[in-house]
Amino acid sequence: MAPVEKDILSLPKSLKCIRGFLAKGRVFGGTVSANGSWPWLAIIGKVGGDITQAVCTGSILSENWVLTSAGCFSYFDQLMVIVGTNSKSFIESTQEEILVAGKYTHPNYTRYIFGNALLGNDVALLKLSSNITFSEFVGPICLPPGTSYSVPPETKCVFAGFGKISDDTTSDKLREVELNVKSNSYCEGIFKTILFAPKGGIPQSLMCVETRNKDICQGDGGGPLMCQDRNQTWYQYGLYRFGIVGCREGPSFLTTTSYVYNWIFQVTGLEFHSPNIVTCSRPTVPNVTITPDYNVFALNKTVTIGCNSGFKLIGNSSTTCTETDGKGIWSKTTTTCKAIICLQPKSSQYGGIVPSKSSYKSGDVITFTCASGYEPFGSSLTSTCGEYGWSADPPVCKPVSCGKRDMTTSGRIYGGSTATTGWWPWMAQIYKKGISTEFICGGSILSERWVLTGADCFKPSDTLMVIVGRKRLSYASTQQVFAVQQKITHSSFIDYSKGNDVALLKLSTGIKFNSIVKPICLPPGADYKMAPDFSTSASSSLKEVELEIKTDSYCNSEYLTFIGSYSSGIPSSIMCATARYKDTCSRDWGGPLMCDVGNHTWYQYGISSFSEGTCGEGYSYFTEVTEVYSWISSNVNECDQTPNPCPNKKCTNYVGSYTCDSNCPKYSFFMMVTWTICIGLHSVM
Repeated sequence: MAPVEKDILSLPKSLKCIRGFLAKGRVFGGTVSANGSWPWLAIIGKVGGDITQAVCTGSILSENWVLTSAGCFSYFDQLMVIVGTNSKSFIESTQEEILVAGKYTHPNYTRYIFGNALLGNDVALLKLSSNITFSEFVGPICLPPGTSYSVPPETKCVFAGFGKISDDTTSDKLREVELNVKSNSYCEGIFKTILFAPKGGIPQSLMCVETRNKDICQGDGGGPLMCQDRNQTWYQYGLYRFGIVGCREGPSFLTTTSYVYNWIFQVTGLEFHSPNIVTCSRPTVPNVTITPDYNVFALNKTVTIGCNSGFKLIGNSSTTCTETDGKGIWSKTTTTCKAIICLQPKSSQYGGIVPSKSSYKSGDVITFTCASGYEPFGSSLTSTCGEYGWSADPPVCKPVSCGKRDMTTSGRIYGGSTATTGWWPWMAQIYKKGISTEFICGGSILSERWVLTGADCFKPSDTLMVIVGRKRLSYASTQQVFAVQQKITHSSFIDYSKGNDVALLKLSTGIKFNSIVKPICLPPGADYKMAPDFSTSASSSLKEVELEIKTDSYCNSEYLTFIGSYSSGIPSSIMCATARYKDTCSRDWGGPLMCDVGNHTWYQYGISSFSEGTCGEGYSYFTEVTEVYSWISSNVNECDQTPNPCPNKKCTNYVGSYTCDSNCPKYSFFMMVTWTICIGLHSVM
């Protein structure tokens, strides 16, 4: 910092700033100022130069001090100051020219914008060689004494200078323009859009102004931005530094005088009285949001109050800056932001909540679950804690019903079309584990631990894995994967042509039933049949096809033709079905042939076993479920579970269900029904 001259200390400590008067006629987009409108305006030029080629504008602080921009005189050694005029071409009788005796530049001033950092402190003081003669047309302007006197955003202030009035013409007359003070956050966004993101944002030493089609422009450097207090006294809050685009096209940036006031005082010793202006500081309610978000607000300014994410507004949603005893006071101060807390909702009967705790904060998500043997119905499976509580109520947990699907429309395997996910919720994929995992067969879900498939699908030594909840032979977010704990093959099974091609797989853990994973029912007979499964075609999607069930005599004739006349005829446990150009095929084996026997309930009447010749050219043969039902029921023990499903009670086993004492079955997969016609769908290719 430049040394302070001794004679500065002898200056009066308090100055009476001249009020000035504003001309009725209202720099770029502005109008000519009347002589004496801005008595503190000074023209700065080089000694011996043409005044019309003046370097900058400045403002009078006292008889021998002028404030201007540091960038104005970097290339000139000798300067002079001209006061008492509003014209650069006409000599006024009030005009006075004084040489500059000393120049003081802010020690932290840097001339250019480096990289992505905006550097402020573009301010300088000129010590005059002789005192200015004050009059009606010449006098000092006031400065706000310190950073606590910042001008609120949206305040209308006035700038005066001799800058360009068009892209090619500099003004000969002093001009003035009314501009709106903007928040630094607003101008930072404009700056970022047009040039770059300023490192560290807009510094406190800068402020910005903007008004549509009005602007400060080249040649206005060092000129004052002036704002009037309630006593109609003018204060200089800024001095022009730069604009980021052409005139009229964006905000202009100025050095904030209140920010550099302490340096001005250190150099000049000048003190200024506080402006008579009432403002309100930003409300200090914890976790509050303010729109617009400023640090200081003008009198009568109304702001909207909100809360940060995770908090709820209690009280008024707006407040206005008002005056009480000469101080700015917000009109309503009862607003608080309370943290959003949701208590654990009461789960439905047989339901649960994950994670389970006494309370949750805003944004927390819980998942509703149902106990084993139950499925959710009628609501979302998740709920989010928010301002108005939980976003969804717990679903009802109802006993799982076999053969029921939630889907209402079909995707509609050779000759079949791709089924929609969840259309056949009881479908299972069976894989053989080894060096690589290989898909080998389809299957159907009987209960939480049991899957029905074909005996010819695997060898006793094979290690198997079951996947449910997906329609393709590829990963799905809805899938469930299980190891096979036990494999049970029908004791009379020799090969698929001899019948009894049926097996049961007991899973190591229980299946979680939901809208796309459910069990199928087992019937005592057949009418209307469908059999989707996974095919050997290029498609890896679950497909479905409609087949027609044939009579035993018809099937026997085809069977003898296919197997050979040496056979004694089709076994009683085998049934057949066909449709022109539609068929089951290899790797469809083990999948279900299903019939809707009424009330949209599906029963499995067949287990895909083998087909004649090339896919799509013969009959499909199935193990008839009604013929092997007694074997299935004797091997599926639903009472054999851990933990015991009927603690301290007698457990009675059913296929896919059990009872405790004399209670009704928890859920049943065997139902007696009647029917007349049967057509089937299955998977082929």
